[in-house]
Amino acid sequence: IYFVSRDHRVKYEHEPSEVRRNVIRTAIPVFESLIYSDLKQNRKNLFHTNFAQLAYIYMNILPPDPTRAIEYLNKAIEVRDGIVQEKGTFPVYEYCRAICNIYRFEHKEIAGRPTDEELKELIDKDLKTVKERDANFITFRMDPVEENNKNLPNSHSKHIPSTQSVQYKSH
Repeated sequence: IYFVSRDHRVKYEHEPSEVRRNVIRTAIPVFESLIYSDLKQNRKNLFHTNFAQLAYIYMNILPPDPTRAIEYLNKAIEVRDGIVQEKGTFPVYEYCRAICNIYRFEHKEIAGRPTDEELKELIDKDLKTVKERDANFITFRMDPVEENNKNLPNSHSKHIPSTQSVQYKSH
């Protein structure tokens, strides 16, 4: 069930707006049910990837919900760090959380959004964590962006920017 739903989400997350709006939302109840099933069975080890999949959905639906995505990324990180011996495995969660915070930095109209300074600190912390934990990940995902890091992104996209369009540079 997990893999079919994940593949469904991935297949449609970059489709035009109406398709994305309607199709990737259909995976939400599946991942919520998988989480509920784990909790109901009192499993000691929840699957952090179920929380992460919900976060990715909320990053890519239209309109995006970066605050909800961050809530699920925080839970995915908490669960991951509670079960994985080597802390920092899957640094993509911190990377995605930084992307969500960059989006919130750009969109001041988001309710309950932290201040610009708080967001900069959160973004810096996550990007530093990613870099410390997995140099290969940071090289693959961020190096092409580094040469364009003069300012925060000023994208007019209606969704959270992909990893290729993020142009934030930590200080």
